[in-house]
Amino acid sequence: MVNRISFLAIIVFFVAVFFVPRAVVVAQQTQPQQPRPLGQPRPPVRQQPIRPPFVLTQAEQQYIDQLLVAWEAKNKTIKTFSSSVQRYKYDTVFGPKDGEPMFVDEGVIKFARPDKGLFQIKGDRPEQWVCDGKSVFEYKYKERQLTEYKLPPDMQGKAIEDGPLPFIFTASAAKMKSRFWLRAVAPPAGVSDQYWIEAVPRHQHDAASFKQVLIILDAKDLLPVGIQKFATSYDGRTNLNRDSFEFFDIVINDSWGWIKGNPFAARTPLGWTRIVAKERGQPPRMGSQPEAGKRR
Repeated sequence: MVNRISFLAIIVFFVAVFFVPRAVVVAQQTQPQQPRPLGQPRPPVRQQPIRPPFVLTQAEQQYIDQLLVAWEAKNKTIKTFSSSVQRYKYDTVFGPKDGEPMFVDEGVIKFARPDKGLFQIKGDRPEQWVCDGKSVFEYKYKERQLTEYKLPPDMQGKAIEDGPLPFIFTASAAKMKSRFWLRAVAPPAGVSDQYWIEAVPRHQHDAASFKQVLIILDAKDLLPVGIQKFATSYDGRTNLNRDSFEFFDIVINDSWGWIKGNPFAARTPLGWTRIVAKERGQPPRMGSQPEAGKRR
């Protein structure tokens, strides 16, 4: 059985990753292309291999394998998830140099298996995304516009699972190991109620978005309590840029959820316009921040 390991009390998470992602990018890349001659195979996409950032001993590998299997088993029991969330934006280039966050935002996260999700930030920097399994909807508050990104048929039902970071609700041990180098990270002394997992991308399409991620699970029930995502520019010295989230007031498999209505139905606010995106391009990632140095 996996031993308990401990961590810092403040935990954090990057939600950007939940519901938008590679699926939305695919949905945007639907412009006509030059047809290939019949029988000619599609040219393979070549990526430069990424060197392993660390090498595990046999005991360390066995430990992380056991933890991943236990986490996957827990995830299979989660049908719905809702949580309040606090988001921290650290930017030592354009923001405070003393380790304090540049922004602190509050909001909510909801998930329903297999592919429905909601991410909402309230307050002065509002942000909202909804995925109903067939489309991803972005609420653009500045433009007063609701934009729908339709998912192609082969991506429907996978918009969350196949996102860049399938950590929170759909973690599969085999899939995570195929996409990331993983290890358990020893915490500071005195904290004994969480598991901390470090994940480093194996492939360029993930490495282009983040340098590494720390996933923090509650040791009692293996529920996610936070994740910290490090920017590609993070160096641990002068550049400490990272995006972080903390979960609290977590509710799993709410038996009264049906009374509260459908949170995954995108509704157009009064006075807004609703459009369907058709142009090729990648929309902002869920949970992403405004351009560095610009405050709303």
